Amino acid sequence: MAEAWKPSHGVRRRFSESSGSLMHDDVEVVVMPYAMAMGCESGVANGLANIDLTGTPFVLDDPFCMKGFQPLGDVIISDDLKVADLTAGGFCGWNGPDPCSIAPHLGNGETFLSLAYE
Repeated sequence: MAEAWKPSHGVRRRFSESSGSLMHDDVEVVVMPYAMAMGCESGVANGLANIDLTGTPFVLDDPFCMKGFQPLGDVIISDDLKVADLTAGGFCGWNGPDPCSIAPHLGNGETFLSLAYE
């Protein structure tokens, strides 16, 4: 098995927390960009992400998108635009801020979550 991928030096994850892992080919993925869900089980959206801006002066102001091979999933956003729950899966599919990142599990591309000030 290949060594687990870890973020490069200088990558900021101050407000981000990851748990669990998934296998992509022979690489164990243990870290994902903020606001990104990914799953690698065909036909199942078992990758989860949660964005919670409660207690901040910000709301979500960003569309989400899915990418990968046979991606599936959903985004549920609260009425006040403070909380979003993302699911993702497929034969390695991801769901996150638009524009869709290319191979976020490999650290390719930047992922920016757009927010609006209330």
